Amino acid sequence: MEQRAIPRPGDFYKHFKDKLYQIVTVAEHSETGEALVIYQALYGDYKTYARPLPMFLSQVDREKYPGVSAKYRFERVDVKTYQNITDLHQINDILERHIERKEPEIQKEHPKPEKKEPKPEEHTHEKEQQDLLIRFLDAESNEERLELLRRYEDRISETVLDSIGLSMDFPLNSEDRGRKLRELEGFIKTKMKYEKKRR
Repeated sequence: MEQRAIPRPGDFYKHFKDKLYQIVTVAEHSETGEALVIYQALYGDYKTYARPLPMFLSQVDREKYPGVSAKYRFERVDVKTYQNITDLHQINDILERHIERKEPEIQKEHPKPEKKEPKPEEHTHEKEQQDLLIRFLDAESNEERLELLRRYEDRISETVLDSIGLSMDFPLNSEDRGRKLRELEGFIKTKMKYEKKRR
């Protein structure tokens, strides 16, 4: 009897009915010690099967399949040159999934992000907010600070309010701009009361 090579993990085998399979491993039955070929179909649902090694390597049953030209039940094939698969449309999928192909790396030039020019109105608003903050920080008294908050309460931004709170060691906890403004005004009024009592 002809000695055939033991299937190795990753090898491709063609069944005599022209279906392609890939070897997962050759396992040992835990009870009997029998060698089992574990192999996966490379078509349909990609099911995994187990078959005793001698049966996997056996010849085609000529009585059961008299018209078959293949000698063996499963024959090892080189998938790169094998073209006689019934499901030919799957060959590319098989190659993609099972053959490593190293392609030269092409360095892509990443486009430089365009500098976003601020719109004139955005620039004006930003400058106004900066000026407000500077005026508040430069104010000589809490009365003056309170007056600035009241005068610009409709235009002062949440960011400026947060900055003012931090400058006075009074972080604002509210999430709403209006509440932050009231919180800050309340804090300044309290400071003013304590300053009057000290006098």
